[in-house]
Amino acid sequence: MKIIVSSCLLGNNCKYNGKNNYNPKLIDFLKQMEIIEVCPEQMGGLSTPRSEEHTSELQSLPNRV
Repeated sequence: MKIIVSSCLLGNNCKYNGKNNYNPKLIDFLKQMEIIEVCPEQMGGLSTPRSEEHTSELQSLPNRV
């Protein structure tokens, strides 16, 4: 089975602050799957890490789902 996974969850330092959200439980869950690794923020043209000014602007936006 193919599954798309955010790169930061796999331990890559691509979050807004230059760190990651490594999740060992997720890694274990994904062992039998074909992973398609993506970073939506970088694909959208955002830099890593981003400036504090840029992240505070994003935090002031309303949450929309």
